[in-house]
Amino acid sequence: MNNFQNIEIVRKLKLSYQRSAVVFTSLVLIVFSVFMTYISYNANISTYKSESLKVINNFIDQELHFDINEIFDNPEKHKNLTDRIDLFMKMSNLIDFRIWNSDFRTVYSYSDKLSVGKYFRDNDDLRHVYETGEVEVNIEEPEDAETEELKSYGTLFEMYSPILLNGDIVGVLEVYRLWPPLNFFDKDNLMICVLSMLVPLLLYLLINKHFNKAAETIIGYHKHLQASFDKTTVSYIDTIISLTKALEMRDMETEGHSERVVNMAFFIGKKLGLKNEEQGKLTIGSYLHDIGKIGVPDSILLKPAKLDPEERLIIEKHVTFGYNIIKDVKFLSLAKEVILYHHEKWDGTGYPEGLKGEDIPLNARIFAIVDVFDALVSERPYKSAFSIEKALEIIKEGRGTHFDPQVADVILNMTEEEVRDINKNLNKDQVISIVYNSVVGLLETA
Repeated sequence: MNNFQNIEIVRKLKLSYQRSAVVFTSLVLIVFSVFMTYISYNANISTYKSESLKVINNFIDQELHFDINEIFDNPEKHKNLTDRIDLFMKMSNLIDFRIWNSDFRTVYSYSDKLSVGKYFRDNDDLRHVYETGEVEVNIEEPEDAETEELKSYGTLFEMYSPILLNGDIVGVLEVYRLWPPLNFFDKDNLMICVLSMLVPLLLYLLINKHFNKAAETIIGYHKHLQASFDKTTVSYIDTIISLTKALEMRDMETEGHSERVVNMAFFIGKKLGLKNEEQGKLTIGSYLHDIGKIGVPDSILLKPAKLDPEERLIIEKHVTFGYNIIKDVKFLSLAKEVILYHHEKWDGTGYPEGLKGEDIPLNARIFAIVDVFDALVSERPYKSAFSIEKALEIIKEGRGTHFDPQVADVILNMTEEEVRDINKNLNKDQVISIVYNSVVGLLETA
């Protein structure tokens, strides 16, 4: 994967993050707003309770400082009290108002006149207030006989508060007040929602700012890395081309040979399904295969006549010369298999090590047939160019002895026209493109 792809991945990641962040932030906004509204609502309920108790206790202190049984025994005497209770009910948003004496008998009921005078000794809340003197507060869903007439109001706020006379509990005041509903569209709640949204929104903006900054930093880093990568690639290619040109300056008969064998080796490598890394090694090795000839004396390298046995031994050393040139250069050493072993033969009669069969690296076996084929169809000072038909006959003769049968079959199964088309209209830009892509591929897998 190259750095341009990495940059694109970062950009896609950035876009994906922004989309996900918007969805996540929206969910957080909703949850946080609901949560804050609920918190506010509960705080208001607490205030509502406190305010209700205060109002009721004030009423008890101001109005119920006498023997409350008189309300039942002599209602005419306390007619003014009942009028004040009516006014208090309206002003305090109360639903019901009841007064109980110490015998659990109802002495006054605002809504249920028929219950006045009745006893309700099974009322546990009432009993608890009598026994402890503590205020009892409940959330009530009216459903028993005592509160049957209040069902239509839904959930109610029920309070029991002791009535004291000379320090003794003489009765209990019970009131029902409407339970305030939770309304998200209430002005105060809407304000809370808006304000609560600011927190996750600001957090999102802050995180998004840092994420974008980090993403841009990564993109900038990858662009810088890509520039360095490109410079390195160009530097490697220039090195490879320079080495090849140095050889061509000495041996003009090899001019164009490197480009042709690179193209043909690349073609056969694809036919054989080589992986990208091996294809890259084959390409670079093909381009530099005879670099060791730089170390061969001109008297032998440029000799137009047949070499004698001693001269043959010297020129055969070009493979080890080439290997020694590139072995300590990490990148160029990827070409070592082709450079060192492209003169080995399938039957083991080649050089420099006499390797046999599959002991010879596949890249070297591929290039061996490419090198021979190009030499056959090219003109040399000591021979004329062979026809493609003749060259294919020689390749066929060497199948299984000089050449790997599987590799030889790639060419032998092609028509003469197909073989001719491999290097038809070949130009150096095509070859440089093959070498460039091979270098890039090898750098990415390094």
